[in-house]
Amino acid sequence: RHRRDDAGEDRGPAGGDAEPRVVRVVCNAWVDDRADAGRVEQMPLTVDWQTCDAGDCQGVRVGAETRCWAHLPGDGLQEALASLTPGGPLDARGTVLSGTLVRQMLAGMSDAGDPSARVENADFTGARFPDDVSFDSVVFAGSTHFTNATFKKKASFYGTKFGYYASFHEA
Repeated sequence: RHRRDDAGEDRGPAGGDAEPRVVRVVCNAWVDDRADAGRVEQMPLTVDWQTCDAGDCQGVRVGAETRCWAHLPGDGLQEALASLTPGGPLDARGTVLSGTLVRQMLAGMSDAGDPSARVENADFTGARFPDDVSFDSVVFAGSTHFTNATFKKKASFYGTKFGYYASFHEA
């Protein structure tokens, strides 16, 4: 299989060898003005990963930890953030991710002096974003999944590049 550009020109193999395209995605969500509008409901989700041991959290465990990104204690979170590398994978399935936590994660996936994070394979399946969140200028080189993700407020993907498969099914 070969990819073709908008003019029908052959862009090479459909795999991850080709240069990522720039796409602009605008996502807006309705925000309630009720007192509990900022609360993110625990959505029923069938999971096939080891979940966080914090209550009934559905977030995927981070590495060898027993907690998800949102429930790692201070030192554990700092260690997990330090383990992120530009061009590495990012797994946050089922996790509630604040805008601040997403910024911290993406900063760990950026080279010094370059604000653009580079992620090989990203999985945000079933993740919940209670705050405004920005994935601006992120380069997702491999498969990217936002399947069943919930954006409670604004999500921005301005200048984001998807180099391979990107799924926003039922997001």
